[in-house]
Amino acid sequence: MYVRRVVGTGMRHETYTVVDGEGRVVETVDDYLALCTDREQSPNTLRARAFDLKSWLVFLQLLDVDLLAASPEHVDQFAGRLRRPVQPRRLRSADADGPAREPSTVNRALNSVYMFYEFLARRGVGMGASPAAAPPSGLGRRPRRVPRRHCGT
Repeated sequence: MYVRRVVGTGMRHETYTVVDGEGRVVETVDDYLALCTDREQSPNTLRARAFDLKSWLVFLQLLDVDLLAASPEHVDQFAGRLRRPVQPRRLRSADADGPAREPSTVNRALNSVYMFYEFLARRGVGMGASPAAAPPSGLGRRPRRVPRRHCGT
């Protein structure tokens, strides 16, 4: 699986897509990235989203879980994997501690996954078991404040 840069014409000067191991474009991801392109997100944002979604797809392949069958628990597992201090094919000294990725990078990747499933939910796809049912770890909205008079005090 890999990310491919696509140079378009007209309004779509540059975008990205994800290609599976058999050389086919992953259609649902391509549709989402096309929407992001139409919304004039920057090429850097599009590239980051494409790589984030590629990582998500690879993770789901390791678990043998279909893209549309993923659950919020899978997103939590993915978050844990992103926060691990050791990455494959990347050497780190034995005394190195701390995350391999910055927290902002992890949050961006989780946001990419969340927004992708929100996009699918709006299309009526995978709404029941999709991570769009609940925001992934760290991406929830702030709790609504309850006025003091309703707190029972």
